[in-house]
Amino acid sequence: MAQRNRFFYSDWGILRIRVLYNPLVYYIQGRRKEEMKGSLTYWVREKSDRLRSLKLTVWSVHDHAVLETRGLAELRRIRAQRLIDESLQQGARLSYRDLSLILLTSKSTLKRDIKLHGK
Repeated sequence: MAQRNRFFYSDWGILRIRVLYNPLVYYIQGRRKEEMKGSLTYWVREKSDRLRSLKLTVWSVHDHAVLETRGLAELRRIRAQRLIDESLQQGARLSYRDLSLILLTSKSTLKRDIKLHGK
């Protein structure tokens, strides 16, 4: 019996494939560079067990400047805050697990960053 590929069928694998695949589709379709905004459609489960889609900005045009001037940790904090704000504007909350999947980091790192960013 054939074994399933753990990377492909894990949450991390699917997310990585989507992050890599979406810009490729935009490029192939010949869209302008401004339309590639680094956005992601993320599905969250509500309390009523319904799935809800959120449009989240994973990458912004200002992220590169933040990375060069303030470093990777500050960029991660800014991205986490942006994702939290966007999800709240759309009427949903992201868990630490959701944020860790989107930002490709650990829950403990996110908890530390959010605690430091809140001060």
